[in-house]
Amino acid sequence: MFLLDLLDHLPRLRLSDDHMKTFIWIMKGCGAPDVPSFSALRKKQVELAREVHVETKQHVSPQSNVFYANLPSETFKLDFANPLVRPHIQVYPEVGCPVSEFYHREKWQHVKDDELDLNQLMWADWVNAPHKHFYIKELAELRDGRLIIPLKWLVEREVGESFDGHLVAYNSTTGEFEIQDKAVICVKATKLSANYLDLKARGCSFRFPEWTREMPHPVHKIAKDRPTFTLRLMCWSDDVSGNKTKQFNAHHNIYVENVNLPHQKLQQEYFVRFCSTSQHASSSEQMEAVFNDTGEDRWHSAYDCQLEQEGIIVHVLPADNPQQSEHCSHIGSKGNFSCRHCKAGGTVKEIRDQLYAAGLGIQDTIEEMQTLTGVKDKMAQYWIDIAIHLSNPATKDERLKDSKLTGEDRKRVKNEIKENIQRECHAWLVKQPPDRYSALPEDSRTFLERATYVWHKTTSEWDAKKDEVYAIRLRTSSVDGLLLSPVRSDYILRYKNALVGKHFKILQQVGAFHLHGGICPDLVVDLWKASGELGAMLWYHSISDMEKYLADLEILIANLLDIWAVIDPNRILTKSKLHVLPHLLQDIRRFGPTVLYSTEIFECWNAVFRFCSVLSNHQAPSRDITVTLAGMERFKHQVSGGWWCNADGQYIRAGENVRTFLHSNPALQRRLGWVDPENLVAGTVKLESQAKQAPSTWENAIEFTLPCNLPLPNGQDREVQRLWYHCRYVVSQSKDICKPGSWVFFQENPDSEPVMVAGRILKILASANGRDPIVVIELFDISSEQDVFLNMPVLTRRGSHISLVLPKDILFLFNAQHDCRMTSCSPTGKQYVVQEKTTTTRTETIIAHTTAERFLLNMHAIHNAALICSTLPRYLTKPIPYLQDRHERHCELAAVLRKTGPIKRAQTVAKAAETRARNKQAKLTKSSNPNPAQPTAASSLGGLWSLYQ
Repeated sequence: MFLLDLLDHLPRLRLSDDHMKTFIWIMKGCGAPDVPSFSALRKKQVELAREVHVETKQHVSPQSNVFYANLPSETFKLDFANPLVRPHIQVYPEVGCPVSEFYHREKWQHVKDDELDLNQLMWADWVNAPHKHFYIKELAELRDGRLIIPLKWLVEREVGESFDGHLVAYNSTTGEFEIQDKAVICVKATKLSANYLDLKARGCSFRFPEWTREMPHPVHKIAKDRPTFTLRLMCWSDDVSGNKTKQFNAHHNIYVENVNLPHQKLQQEYFVRFCSTSQHASSSEQMEAVFNDTGEDRWHSAYDCQLEQEGIIVHVLPADNPQQSEHCSHIGSKGNFSCRHCKAGGTVKEIRDQLYAAGLGIQDTIEEMQTLTGVKDKMAQYWIDIAIHLSNPATKDERLKDSKLTGEDRKRVKNEIKENIQRECHAWLVKQPPDRYSALPEDSRTFLERATYVWHKTTSEWDAKKDEVYAIRLRTSSVDGLLLSPVRSDYILRYKNALVGKHFKILQQVGAFHLHGGICPDLVVDLWKASGELGAMLWYHSISDMEKYLADLEILIANLLDIWAVIDPNRILTKSKLHVLPHLLQDIRRFGPTVLYSTEIFECWNAVFRFCSVLSNHQAPSRDITVTLAGMERFKHQVSGGWWCNADGQYIRAGENVRTFLHSNPALQRRLGWVDPENLVAGTVKLESQAKQAPSTWENAIEFTLPCNLPLPNGQDREVQRLWYHCRYVVSQSKDICKPGSWVFFQENPDSEPVMVAGRILKILASANGRDPIVVIELFDISSEQDVFLNMPVLTRRGSHISLVLPKDILFLFNAQHDCRMTSCSPTGKQYVVQEKTTTTRTETIIAHTTAERFLLNMHAIHNAALICSTLPRYLTKPIPYLQDRHERHCELAAVLRKTGPIKRAQTVAKAAETRARNKQAKLTKSSNPNPAQPTAASSLGGLWSLYQ
């Protein structure tokens, strides 16, 4: 039963009912015992889903569209009951550490007084007093006898779990306890000794000012001695085709993630949670189901496998999730106010004004309001259209039939009738049902790739010869240290106007190295450099110094926009992908690194949805797909060793054989999207396959690449008969896979005065069974001056210096490219083309590198970008402004744009008018000859016969 259930719930290996019936038939034919029938399997799966409480529910949107959803509250409960997930959940914001997670950001740390209840409400000493719960806004006593009111809980890097609060003292004049000092103090949480209930149990009586009289905290009463936790979720929506063919079968999908988990976990498919899908209900309509399931006043019981007790959790929508303009109630990028960051839009007030104005029954009035404010809410628009038809001003009122009613009196009556209709219409709207249109998500933005503009600007001016030259150069790029697949340069240049994200990620990191030799203007080269430097910095996973990072980022953003302004100043005004860049400074400070909001994992997960859609019944796709994915959640939870409450009210989990199946099967882990980083241990090596290990003595192993008498590290003995084996890779301290030929930074003299040195791995050797591994590295010096063409550090070989390094001293991997511009490398090399994993006799041209050992440290590389910048001297990484006097130059460009802008707009208008006239003439010509002569069968046959003459 378990194995069949496993086969039926592999996300990327979906099986149809016929497949499952065939497997059951084969298993029975092979004599396997206790093989269930197909109907028995389905019955058991339904029973398990009901018991684990992962059930699909029907929802009806405000626009009467029906869809099915798996609510976040049900799936997030599983996180607390899952022993693989619960240890990674961080419920308190962390301060004093590099910013790399959602809970490191300013939004969690600096909250307003009226938003304190949105953070974690409770703290407890789970080791010494697990049942004594302390809440915010609730009086507590410190071990030294002082009274304090905690305001928020957090984790200090040096202190540990602590809280901010106000000290309280008794005022004998007023007879009330008052705050001693307005200043907030930070206290270690373990210094708390008694909570409010303890103080009341002693018989203490307290009187407080109005703002603190609600004690204990309302949630303290709801919890009933159970621990409480606040979780935050991030929603993501997209329109996805349910087909694998070119025919688009639109589905609006909602996915969610638990952002209390580390970003490293959230980049795994295991942690993506499917919520809902519909061909009819928009993402905004489906978001209402999420909204109704979440919020500060919606608590859900959940089993905490770490505390081994039941608690309650709440979900808070943080309102910074990457949604589109529709969710922001925004008119879109073509509106007058195309950016909600510069011109606030989407407020409830503006939407209500539009709803009220709809009572006049005039469409033009609504469109004018939407144009002026930039606000157009899709949910509200549905009711606006209905209200316009309901409030038809053409309807005659009896008073208007009076012929004596003229002049100002008639005008006054007309206005009164309109106002009455408007009020009645609005009164009807708010009952459909009330408050529906006020539940609107707030603003959200994600960083959009701008490399498309740079690529189009570059290649649009190339001819076939330059395409060929660039393809040859790009083909020879080194991708080691970039975590990229081999570069398919021929494909990139052949389909240069139809590339996708993975191609732009390649061009972003290696494209600038091949623009030398006059292949494009210097200004375009500057554009590539600015784009590459900015792209690498925006992909920082961790920000250790926020102020320095934002100062550097501001310069890099200004450089990119300044170069675009010099090329085409109108571009930065009309292209939203460029316009949003300056807003990143404020967003990163508040929300954390941009990579936290990368949607790549959701895009990948669309494939799982598509597999389920293809095998759905196509009669009720929303229900069928959602039920299938709920079954996957149930299976993942059970095979991971998660707990659930059975029909008898007891918390149970699967048997030991089921629980250990996932841990002992890497193949199942991979197919469920689970990646265990603990499998890679820093400082270890992996031996080559037995056929490639080539065991040999020390002299033969090194092939005379270094002096044979060079001392081995840690005083290892170079035994004469000792055999050394070649290794496939070594794992660095940053968990990178470093192979022979990889560029690395390592520590030299780690035991005395450690120095970081750059080098290239020649060999990785080890004794039998991988003991006593040694990494042979050739050393390179980093020049004190940057390359004048690409502004990157220069690597030159340090003579014949070679070092023997222990694997534990390898720090991290980086990418370097041969400096073909300075060393005059030419396209004279040839290599055989590989097709179908077979080397053919066909050849292709490549760059033949000269013997000059001069390389450029790739500062456009995304992988380990932060580590590279922290390792290199500041003078090699500090950004330099492109324009020294930006204001003066901008004024010059603006003056030019004020002249050329109207001319271009006039040309566009004239061209559009010419096109309309041409289309109109073609339509008139077609209408004047409604029955053009049709070819007859005889003429068609005659034409065919003429082909044989």
